[in-house]
Amino acid sequence: MILFEEHKGRFDELLHQTKDDSCNPIKVIEEGYAFIKNIANDYYVDGKMTEQYEELLEKLTRLEKLCLGNYNMLLFSQLFNPYQKPEESLLDYVIWHGRRLLLNEKGHYGPEELYKWGFNNLCFFGSSDIKETCRKLGIKCSLITIIRTPFKDKKIECKTKFHSFNIIEFESKRYLVDITLAQFFRSKNNHPGRLGVAGLEGPSVGCYMMRLPRGQEIANALFTKGYIELDSEVFKTYMDAFTLSRRNGIYYEEGGIVFPYSISQYKDFAKGIDSQMNHEPLHCLGLQRRPLKNPNTTVFNQLPEL
Repeated sequence: MILFEEHKGRFDELLHQTKDDSCNPIKVIEEGYAFIKNIANDYYVDGKMTEQYEELLEKLTRLEKLCLGNYNMLLFSQLFNPYQKPEESLLDYVIWHGRRLLLNEKGHYGPEELYKWGFNNLCFFGSSDIKETCRKLGIKCSLITIIRTPFKDKKIECKTKFHSFNIIEFESKRYLVDITLAQFFRSKNNHPGRLGVAGLEGPSVGCYMMRLPRGQEIANALFTKGYIELDSEVFKTYMDAFTLSRRNGIYYEEGGIVFPYSISQYKDFAKGIDSQMNHEPLHCLGLQRRPLKNPNTTVFNQLPEL
């Protein structure tokens, strides 16, 4: 009990530091991540984390919100006007129609700055509208669903069970279309220090995509235009980011390979005839249920720095 009070007091100190104008929020949250990883084994009893640990974890997630915020980690600006149809091309109209539907679903009908929006849990809804609009316009479009964690699968705990996007063929070119990608770029969910924290999922898609080749270019295009011309590098970068975000720290502690999948395998993932779950231990995916044996386990030394 004395140890718990000391640990709780340390988190209270970190939370108090965020009220100071001279506070360096990144340094504070990094201290929080390192601290909880180093003490987590004290709270792992009979194969599960104790209630006391859950209380400390709640303080850490509060610290994440205070230090990192809840906006998109990639700054961009895209004013969306639901009353003004785009004049550039039919492809831009398809994106505009899908975005308007998503905003209407949330009860917003006026001009909006898309930087403020994540469109959480609306990927299938939005991608289905993209496909239907393309059908009406005679544009070839596929709806792709990746991740594909069955809702009844209790072995993997994760907030996102699947993600949907589109591939469109338009004027002899192919485009990757994703109008809800922003939901994976919230700052509070994307610090690399999250990797390895028992009781949390690892950092989200944005953390990895921003470190991958052309990742920032891809994300910026999808946040603004809603699409990007599809080539092998774009496809692999996009799929790599989702694959990496699915893992917790145990995967790397047990010697998992950072980039094990080829474009050919990712195409099978996209078709639904294979998945990441068929190749990686289920306890290494989604929420991390036990502490790391080595709190310093990381993958980010193998990726470019932001």
